[in-house]
Amino acid sequence: LYRCTEEAKEMFDKFDVDGSGKLEVKELHSVLQKLGLEIPIAQFEAYSGAILKNYDKNTNAALDFSEFSRFYSKCLAS
Repeated sequence: LYRCTEEAKEMFDKFDVDGSGKLEVKELHSVLQKLGLEIPIAQFEAYSGAILKNYDKNTNAALDFSEFSRFYSKCLAS
């Protein structure tokens, strides 16, 4: 679990390009591309909506680190 959290933090920091402390939709798209998930932008809008619905607990249309960490450990770590 610690390694997963460490990997999530590295990825989060790398893709939080504006330093806001959260990953907005466009930054999240970059994360998924880096992981090899090529999702066309038109489809990504629907996909990102589902991600935010499931993981954006404070409903600010972005994932803070704790939200991203949950998403990463459940969906991306494998």
